[in-house]
Amino acid sequence: MRKLSGKYSIDGERVVNTVSGEAIPDDEPVFLLRARDRLAVPALRVYLELCRAFACTAQHNVGVVECLKVFQDFRDKNPQLMKDPGSSLGTPGRTDYGPIGSR
Repeated sequence: MRKLSGKYSIDGERVVNTVSGEAIPDDEPVFLLRARDRLAVPALRVYLELCRAFACTAQHNVGVVECLKVFQDFRDKNPQLMKDPGSSLGTPGRTDYGPIGSR
């Protein structure tokens, strides 16, 4: 089983909740952010703010914070791998993404 995050893993062809073992149904859409996406860190920050505003469980919020840290660490250690969303080539050296990217 390949671990995708603290919460999900791949078991064969299925994505499963690592804790409960529940598989995501084939007909349920899934959205995936890669750490190399320049907007992934700001997107995770906004998601964390929403989780806090909607009083998600502390366990869930801790998981989001841990994911955010892993993404930030990847970004900081691999600036040459970062890519603009929708770009297969990226924009080497680009670091200014205005108010959203500077978060």
